[in-house]
This record gives sequence, C-alpha cells and structure tokens, in this order.
Amino acid sequence: MIVVIGSGIAGLSAALAATGSIGGDEANSVRSDVEVLLATKGPWLESNTYHAQGGIAVALSQDDDPRLHAEDTLAAGAGLCDPQAVDILTAEGVMRMRELIRAGVRFDRGEDGRLLKGLEAAHCQPRVVHAGGDATGRIVEEDVAALVRADPRIHVLEYAFLEDLIVTEGCVVGVRLLLEPCAESSDGLDADSLVQDIRDRARQGPQTNANDAHDADGARDVREIDLDAQAVILATGGSGQLYPYTTNPAIATGDGVAAAWRAGAEVADLEFYQFHPTALAVGAHFLISEAVRGEGARLLDEHGHRYMPEVDERAELAPRDVVARANYSVMRRQSGRPVFLDVSTLRPECSEVENTVSASTVSESTVSESASTVSASTVPERSQISAEPADSRELRREALKRFLSRRFPTIDAMTRSLGFDWSARALPVTPAAHYSMGGICTDVWGKTNLPGLFAAGECARSGVHGANRLASNSLLEGLVFGHRAGLAAQAYIAEGIPASASEMDEAARVPTQAVIELDMPISTETYTSAASETSAEADMYPCPADCETTEYTDDGGNAACAAGNQWSRERIQHEMWNHVGVLRDASGLSQAVARLGAALAASEARCNAERHETLSRSAAERVHQLENRNLITLGYLSAVAALQRHESRGAHARSDFPHAAGIGVSTRYRKASSERHVSTSDSQPSPKESGMTC
Repeated sequence: MIVVIGSGIAGLSAALAATGSIGGDEANSVRSDVEVLLATKGPWLESNTYHAQGGIAVALSQDDDPRLHAEDTLAAGAGLCDPQAVDILTAEGVMRMRELIRAGVRFDRGEDGRLLKGLEAAHCQPRVVHAGGDATGRIVEEDVAALVRADPRIHVLEYAFLEDLIVTEGCVVGVRLLLEPCAESSDGLDADSLVQDIRDRARQGPQTNANDAHDADGARDVREIDLDAQAVILATGGSGQLYPYTTNPAIATGDGVAAAWRAGAEVADLEFYQFHPTALAVGAHFLISEAVRGEGARLLDEHGHRYMPEVDERAELAPRDVVARANYSVMRRQSGRPVFLDVSTLRPECSEVENTVSASTVSESTVSESASTVSASTVPERSQISAEPADSRELRREALKRFLSRRFPTIDAMTRSLGFDWSARALPVTPAAHYSMGGICTDVWGKTNLPGLFAAGECARSGVHGANRLASNSLLEGLVFGHRAGLAAQAYIAEGIPASASEMDEAARVPTQAVIELDMPISTETYTSAASETSAEADMYPCPADCETTEYTDDGGNAACAAGNQWSRERIQHEMWNHVGVLRDASGLSQAVARLGAALAASEARCNAERHETLSRSAAERVHQLENRNLITLGYLSAVAALQRHESRGAHARSDFPHAAGIGVSTRYRKASSERHVSTSDSQPSPKESGMTC
C-alpha cells in the first residue's frame, strides 16, 4: 500500500498516478494490486489548492513554447532553479494539463470555445489558464477530487493528522496518525474498518497498532494509529501559519516538512518564503490575486502616490518579491499602515460610457486610513474627488462592477461581504506569507534521501522555484511532480531501491554546499559581532493588532517565557513577522534563532514526554500542540538558513547584505543523527522481511 498525506493537487495527482487512473501510456506499467490511502488532516477538499485564486501557467498556445515558460521560470528563480526540473515542469505540464482537459476539468473558455489565457507578472506570454475566474483552485480541486473518488483503489481518510513517520533500518515504512473522533473514509467506513477492508483485498495489507484515549464518559476522543506502508508520499502543503499575515488556510502548519526533518530527511531553501504583495489588510487577509494587477490595477501609498514605476520598470507587474518588498517599505514609512490597490484604471468594455476617467483620480483622502482602523465605511468613494460628470461616473462604475464580478467573482464576493465596494474605494492591502520555495529535498521523481519517502508540491524542494516562484507555477508543480512521485512510489514497490542517497538524481541538483548536520539549538555566537553592528529596527516592524508584543501566554493563559513553556501561535507569528519576515538583518535573525531554538528544544521535550498523557486531551488541543511544534521547527530552520545566507536573493532579502553574492548556492540541512526523533512500531516488519530492498 502507498500512503499519501495531503489532499491538494499534489496529493490527488500522486494518488491517481499510483493507481494508473491517469497518465496515458505511463499507466500501462502500473501494478494493478496497489491500494492507496490518502490521509488529510481536515475535510478532504480543504487544502492550499482549494484556496488558490491564480491560475495554472502552461504553454498551450501556438504563440507560446515550454522553453519560453522555462526561461521565465529560471529568471524568477534568481539562480537557484534546477534547469532539469524546470524543463520537466514546463514540458510535462502541457501533457498533464491536456489530461485534465480531457478528463473534463472546467477551465474557462471564450465564446469561440478556446481556453482563455491571462498575462501575469514576469511571464512573457499570456499563458495562465483559469477556472471560474478567480476560483481556479476550488474548481480544480473539486474536479480532480471527483476523479479520485471514482477510483475504487484510492481510499480517503479525513481528520487524520500526521504525527510522525515510522522508520525502520533507515527506511520509512509507515506513518503515525492522530485520528479525530470524526475521522472516516470516503468509503463511509471508520478508520479501523477502512484498514481491515484494505487488508482483506491487498496481498500485503497494512497492520495497525492503535493507542486510544477516552474522555470521562468513556467515549473515544483522541486516537493514534500506526499504519504500515510500502511507500509514503508527503504532499502536505506549506507553512503559512508561521506568520500573522498569510493567504494560507489554518491547516498550513508545515506538518510534512517537520515530520520528515525529525526522521532525518534533508531540507533546503527554507529561507526563501514568498510574500504575496497584496492580501486584504483586514479580516482574514484574503488574497487579492496577481491577475488584478495584470488587468491594470495600481498600488498607491496613503497619499495617493503611485510608487511602483519608481521601483521597477515593470511597475505593478514586477516579480512578487520586488512588489512585496516595495509595499512593505512603504508600510514601514507609514508606521505599519497599509498601502492601497486601486482598480479605477481597469477598462472594462462598455458601450454605454466612454472611459475618460483620468488615471490619477485617487487623492490622499481616498487612502488615508490606517491598517488598524480601516473599514469599508472609512474609505471615501472616488466620487468625492472625481471631476467626471455624475451620470458618466455612475455608468462607468456600473460597468466596472459588472466586470469585477465577472472576472473576479471570488474576490468580489469576499470584499463585498466585508463591506467594501472595490469599484468605488481603493482596497487596503499588505504583503502576506504565501508560498514556501523550500522544503524536503527531492530529485525530479520526488525521491528523498530516506528510502520509502517521497514528497511533492509545496512541502518539497524540487528545484523548480529556486529563490522565488513564478506566478501560477505552484498548481502546475503539484500536478507534474505529484504525478511523478506517484509513479516513482509504484516503481519503488515493484523493484526496491538502494538506501544510498546517491540514487537521487545528482544531475538534477543546483550547486550545493555539503549537507550540514544541524545540532539543536545552534550557537549564535558566530553572529554576535555582525548583529551588534546592525540596528534593532526589526523590533519596529509592523505587527498585527491582535499579536501580543510584550507578554506571551501559553494555551492555558499562563505567562510563558521565551525559552520555557509552550509558545502560543501568536507568539510564534510575532517572532517570525518581526525577525524572519519580508526584510531581515543579522540582529533580528540572531534573536529569532536563539528564541526559536530554545522554544523548539522545550517543545520537543514536552511533546515527547507528555505524548501518552496528552492523548487524554481533546483532539483539537492535541493537534494544536503538535502543529505549534511543527511551526516552531519550521520557524527555527528558516531563521537558521536566513542567518547563514549572507546575501539578498529572490524572496530572501537582508538589509545588511542587500546584494546577491555570486552564483546561487543551495544549502541542505539534516538533523544530527543523535537527535533524530524516529518513531517505531512493534507491528512494523523490517524492510527486508517485507521484501523491500533498503
């Protein structure tokens, strides 16, 4: 059996490839007796994919070519992309997209029936395919999930949290899952019945070793289950919950990367975290898609000044890291107050009115409200400052409303639900954590340095994004490399592979320093002198109003010191936003490494020591504790990598090292062998006993 963790596009694609449900000629070589268990920590449609507004970049038109797409991807990656992986992404992306089209995925088409393609930042051609306007992720997730649901050999287990990987003789041979009370499968079975059903029908079915906890009434609440697998594919998505401003859903807590790290997998490039330039600065920080700027929207400071042409010749269509840093710099000058996104320059086709509104109709009064107080009622309408005749202005506004609701239905509905009429008022926006370029090191087939473990999608460092992801390449990566990981897991089961990490495709690696075995926590004495020469300006970075800045509490409401008791989610986010955020320096990073390192040591000790005791807690409490451990792990690793990278490159920007230093070099980290947390299970046969070569 293959276990897939995660139900976004990478996990769904891996599952379909593993059973041969999709893939053309490749499917003919897939074993027919393999079962797939797809486990997900929440409802199975909930994922980063589901929330993705941007489309899928793919060279499908006659005027485009995968090589042009590859060139754009390499340029955005700032010297850290793996050219082989990029070529695979852009070439096989065409194949995978055509498969989805043939399978009936509902991509947007024009009146002539042809796919509509949009132009987004740093692309040389209009190649971004959408579905439902700005609902691409939701529609792709629903339609591909329907293909999974139709495959009788794929079983979906919801509300199953990945606690750890199970390792025997250096090979990953299973997973430890924490099941919530409502955990059940897409077959309508509870977890035990699902496992028994697979065991009955598969030649080498899984074994389980369950550890139950009961509440005061004797009802089962939290339950651990150790599940054997011949291969494990991690497709757990990102870790956006590291930051208070994020476009990611609540489930994005870095679970797969943290579990792989504890088991001894190599990770890399975690210092490269992409901040989307435009998330709504109020509420849940809803993403305002790149496509809005692609249509012509402009960024303004609180005085109505358009600043992006002064930053980059591409203005609002510059790469995301450039726009995000520009927005962040303006916000710092404004004491943390947001910048504004103005759609008044969009030109929807309208026969009722001539589009004669000046491109500079927004004044200081339109955008003077701060991030902490801005609301729909406090941003003045453009009619207050426009000299356009009232009748023409109203016709134009109605045309713009229709265009926005048709082109961006999700954004339009969300902004209006919050009381904003963005056809009349500029939207307050902020940079927000959006996508991690780093993760578990893989080759171009999703293989890691741990036999039996594969990874795909945002949790993997496949080499396609380098130091900065090109817009609309994320869903494509999950589609292409999820598919490859599914095929590779199949091959691993059929043939076995040697345990040597040299089996990973060395040709696919960008220039890489020797793997660093990281003790925890590391000493920051090396960086003391550098830190003392920089200002403590990091402490002045904007912090959300709901984030504690002076005293931090644990989940029980008790005062907690930085190095001791369990950190709250807000404490983690504050540390990351202020010191490992959009702009970094040695002073802030050294503080973050010291604090997060101490917190991680305490968190690991607490989680390990209290594992059986905390099973008596509610499922939500236990999951929250484990999620925080994972976030602290990812935060610490990100801070270490950022501190040791003495340059600015792609999404990693340091004020004390503002320029790139020579060619791009990627550093890999692996947990010191003496400190690895390896879960074992009495029910697990050794890889040799199960017929695997390891």
